[in-house]
This record gives sequence, structure tokens and C-alpha cells, in this order.
Amino acid sequence: MVDARPADRLVCEILPGDRVISACWSPFGSRLAVGGSDCRVRVYLDDGTKLWESVQHAGIVWSVAWSADGRRLASGSQDRTVRIWDASTGVELLRCQGHTHPVYGVAFSPDARMLASASWDHTLRLWNVVQGSEILRCPGYLSVAFSPDGCAVASGGDDGTVRLWDVSNGAELLRCRGPAAPVLSIAFSSDGRSMVAGSEDRYVWVWDTTTGGLLARCAGHRGAINSVTTSPNGQVIASGSQDATVRLWHAERGTQIALCAGHDDAVLAVAFTPDGGRLASGSADRSLRVWDISDLRLGTTLPAPAPAPAPVVSAQPIIEQPSPSLRPPAAQKGVGRLSLSPPRATEVEGCLVKIGQGDRTLDAARVALHGNGRTLYSGHPDGSLFSRDLVTGATNWQSSGAHGAAIRDVAVSTDGRLLATASDDYTVRLWDAKTGAELLRLQGHTGEVWGVALSPGGFLVASGSEDRTVRVWDAATGEQMLCCSGHSDDVESVAFSPDGSLLVSGSWDRTARLWEAATGTEVARCTGHDNAVESVAFSPNGTIVVSGSYDSTVRVWDASDGEELVCCRGHTDLVNSVAISPNGRVIASGASDHTVRLWDADSGEELHRFTFPESYAWRVTWAPDGLFLVSGNRGDVIRVWDTSRFADYPEVRGEG
Repeated sequence: MVDARPADRLVCEILPGDRVISACWSPFGSRLAVGGSDCRVRVYLDDGTKLWESVQHAGIVWSVAWSADGRRLASGSQDRTVRIWDASTGVELLRCQGHTHPVYGVAFSPDARMLASASWDHTLRLWNVVQGSEILRCPGYLSVAFSPDGCAVASGGDDGTVRLWDVSNGAELLRCRGPAAPVLSIAFSSDGRSMVAGSEDRYVWVWDTTTGGLLARCAGHRGAINSVTTSPNGQVIASGSQDATVRLWHAERGTQIALCAGHDDAVLAVAFTPDGGRLASGSADRSLRVWDISDLRLGTTLPAPAPAPAPVVSAQPIIEQPSPSLRPPAAQKGVGRLSLSPPRATEVEGCLVKIGQGDRTLDAARVALHGNGRTLYSGHPDGSLFSRDLVTGATNWQSSGAHGAAIRDVAVSTDGRLLATASDDYTVRLWDAKTGAELLRLQGHTGEVWGVALSPGGFLVASGSEDRTVRVWDAATGEQMLCCSGHSDDVESVAFSPDGSLLVSGSWDRTARLWEAATGTEVARCTGHDNAVESVAFSPNGTIVVSGSYDSTVRVWDASDGEELVCCRGHTDLVNSVAISPNGRVIASGASDHTVRLWDADSGEELHRFTFPESYAWRVTWAPDGLFLVSGNRGDVIRVWDTSRFADYPEVRGEG
């Protein structure tokens, strides 16, 4: 057993001023939300710096939860309300009312469109997070958690049972029995195959979500277990107890593997960072502690139970090659030349290659493709950066912890010389694309940087940020040349026109704006989306701009005046990314509805769709010959899609 003492494992200690009742990390691990007995919600940076403090609830804040996109924070309180806050500013966005007793648990659905709450009024309620209206009501009591696929929600009761409910109709799917005391906290494993519960009976219980069978019972605490959580890789369970300790357990065997001692009163909340390297614990002793558990972090294989070995987590990509029937004809370019080993038929139609990045399953990869169509760059939620050869599947280079926080966007210069990354650590960084050496660090933004782009030739860098600005930098010196202000909300995406004279930005203020790259003057504004504009792109000839929005549409605009030309409708969830084929006549879009879709840029007609199991497609990018498309998907999976079937379409093939 690893003894985790404060002297060698305590990273930082935060003192909010009152008992810490609940805590959770942001999806990208850079921020920590805390609910207290003083009726407030607070948000801190991971170094303990306080970002904001909410106006008071009228009672203890029993639970806090972050939405998967990091935009919103929910809290459940003794005052019988559920509140939703802007995670960046602390402004109250919505108040859900209807519970007749204290709300002890809240949880966002994985797609961030629903919120579940559990109350002492013996109800579990689902809410529409836009309107605050109640969608569904089931029996529920003290704790709540969504399944990773968002299809079910679990509730823990004072009768010692955990129940699983269908979110579409409220039907009971499963009932797990075990504790002879109230269930105070529940959590799902990252793959959804098991549920974990902490009970007043001092045990941590683990059940199979398919059969309801008991998989493990973890014994060792000397007091009620107030909070449980699972590590991102599903191998470790953490529990916080009335006995003032935090304990870590082997999820499969139920044996204790570590102890974090040092709190002076009950531990009421525990939460893993998205990379599994740190654990936060909140206590009635009025402290919030962050522990270094990096020796158990994601990717570490725990000792295997005899006689069967535990699964080994490989740091190498998992390459899957399609059956011959899915390959482009040998005479074609691009992916038709890929020859990966060992060959295995892919499970997804149209998917030529699947690259899995270990088991960091919290978020999608951000991807960029060099113009040769062979070199792929990807940035990840743990701040790591990879360069891979698509032909061989080999890693050219990797930079672990390239940023101090999640990488939000990646861009590569047309000559393949420079790589730019945007991150939650407020910086843009430039890298030697061939070696992975860091060249420059661009500092000046006062918020997380969401989007980055390189001008043709790689002379300028543009970035869009949570601070609502678009900034332009000299790629040779790192000097900030422009700061374009005007957006009234976070800037999500930026792109240069092919000649470098214009810059387009997409924002949460529902607009895309065009700027003169030389002066920063706003020259056109594209309005019409009903929700955040998440992604923007120029056509190769610079005459049109394409935008993808959280309103589930893809729109085409005239780059000269911002007039809307076409609206592509069909996605059933958030559109996260858009990209235009080599001659600008086919649009690709990636969305949270499990699809990547191709659209005719002139008519808005849907030409084709690729469907995949990961819930999000975060980034899409075309090969130079238009014969394949790369997407970075939730679950840290990169997929290469076969578009060769469209070889006869001039919309897909590049000119010449």
C-alpha cells in the first residue's frame, strides 16, 4: 500500500473559509469548483488562485458539476434549487425550481444538454439546461450520475439501492442492492460497465451495469463514505470518508492501494483530474487539498490479480486497417497508399484507419494534417502533443506535457515547417513541426485560448480566446501585432483567408466576424446562428466562409459582405468543426451526433455521412487530394475516412 502523507504528496491546499461540501474539476483539469457550507460556489485555478465566487445560495451547496464543454457549472443546494452558472464569470444563467426538499446531487449529461438532480423529496429530475424546464421525473434520493453514453442516469437511495433509469422514458433499467444503509455517492466507470457507490455502512460497492451483479466490496474506512469517484482510465476508485481519510482502491479487486491522510475532519468530496495524476479532497476541516498520485495516473498498469493478468495499457497507437472492400482503388492517391500492419477490419463503415491514444478517454484529439497528407499532428487534454506518420502508424515525435493544460487547437503551416497550439494555459506556442522543439511562447491573452491559425507561409499567427479577443502575432519574433476587440463572448475559432489578407473568427456571441489582417478593422459580420459559432473556415479561393454552430447547422457566407448564402441542416446535435475540400465545393462537418457529414457547398445538400461510436467529432481536416478526411473524436480517437467514393465529384477533388 502507498502511504500518501502531506509532506510528499500534497500539491497545494486551498482554504475557502468554510466546510468544503462538494468539489469537481473542469473537463480540462485547469479549474476546480467548490461548493461550501457557507452557501457559495467558488472556482479556483489548479494552483489555488480564486477566479470567482458566486452570490449565495440560501443554503448549503451539496453538489457541484461541470458541463463537458467546460462552459457551465451546476450546483444543488439546501435551498431546494438547482442553479447553472457561467463557469468563466460566475454569472447565474438559470435557476431550476420545483424540488420541495434539499438537492443533494447534480450531474450534467455528457452532451451538456440535460441536468439531473437528486433531492430528499425522493425525486430525481431531469432539466432542460436552456429553458430550465423539467423534462422527466423518477424516484431518487441522495446521489445521481449519468452513464458515459448519456442514455441512463443512476440514483442512490436511502434504502441502500442504486437504480438505473432510461433518460428517454424514465423506465427502471436496473436495480443494484448491497448496502444496508443510505447510498451517499455514486459514479460510473469511464467505460460505463460498472457503477461505484459509497455508503453510510463504510463500504465502497462496485456493480456490473449489465447484470447488476456485485463485482467488489472495498472495506477499510472507519466511517461513512461521503464521496466516491473513478479515475479516467477506470482502474482506480477514490473515496472520501467521515474518518477524515481519502483511500484509493483497485477497481477490479477492491483492494486498497493508497491512503491520503492529513485532514482533521470528515472528507466530504473527492475528484480526479482528467489525466488521473492528481486528486482533490474537500473536508469539513475547511480545507481543499490536491494530492499528487502521479504514480497511479492514467497509463499506469496496476498489479494484476492472479491468475489472469490485468490489461496492459499501451502508449503506442492502436492502428486498425479496413478490409479490402473499403479501400480506395490502388491507382488513387492519399489513403489508397496506406499500408499499415497488422491488418484488421475496421468496425466502422468508411473508416480507413483508427488511431487510439492509450485510454485517455476524457476528450477528443485536436488534429491538423500537413499538406503532404501523410503527417498528422494531434493535441490532447493532458497537454501532450504528437506527430504521427499516417502511412506507417509510427510516432515521429511526442511532447508529453507540452502545455501546462489542455490543448484546444492545433494548426500547421502550409510548408510543414511550423506547428501552432492553443491551450487552456492562456498561451499560444510555436513548435518545429519536424522535431517537436518549442520555438516560441506567445503570451498576452487573459483567458483560455480556444483557436489558432497560421497565415499562408506561416509568417503570422492568429488566436481566439476566452478573453473575447482575436490576436495576431509575428511568427518569427512572437511580438503581438494586433488585438481585435468586438466580440461579446468567447472566441472559439479563427482562420486566415488563402491570401492572408483577411481573418475570420467564430464566437459564442453567435457571430462570425471578418477582420483585415493588417489593421484589425472589422469588415463584415455574419449573423444568423442561434447558438455559439464553434468553427470557421475559408474556402481555398477566399470567396466564402463556412461556419459550424451549436445550433446544429452549417452555414455558408459571402466573404465580402457577410451575407448568408446557404444553410446546411441535418445534424441533430452540436456542430464542433467544419472544413472545406481542396477546391471549396464540399464542406465536411463534425458534430456531437456521432457523425461526420459531407455537404454540397452550393446547395447545402447532404452528400454523405460517416457514423462512429464516439459521441463527439471535435476536428475535421481534408487531405490535399480530397480522397480522405481526418477527424479527432471524443474518446481520444483519430479516424481517417474514405472519401474516394466521391472521386467523380468535382466538389471533392482538387483542381489538377
